[in-house]
Amino acid sequence: STGRGGGGGGRRLLLRLLLALQPQPRRLQRLFAQVQRPAAEKRYSDLARIFQSMKPAKAAPVFEKLTPEVQFQVAQRMRDRNAAMMMQAMSADAAATLGMALARGEIPAVPAGKGSRGSKTVSK
Repeated sequence: STGRGGGGGGRRLLLRLLLALQPQPRRLQRLFAQVQRPAAEKRYSDLARIFQSMKPAKAAPVFEKLTPEVQFQVAQRMRDRNAAMMMQAMSADAAATLGMALARGEIPAVPAGKGSRGSKTVSK
């Protein structure tokens, strides 16, 4: 029988195995994100289609309640005319924020109290 007399060698091997397995969750998270990306793309496209089928006056108040990231992703997938009509029905501030994000091609920063100026670091 193999008793406990082997001591340190087995522990070192176990420790090496544990250390070798540690990066796996990060790899799994990356793989999961890669799998999720196409599903998210489809959800944004589906949502864009839904908003395009609504009357702009009804769609705008709902659209304004979405997170800036979702607004940006959905608006990018809408036909220009539909996006323009909905932005026309939005509040001036919301339409301007979305318009600037679309012009820059980047998701607008979520305003956190006074700190919404942090995203204006473009120097050209």
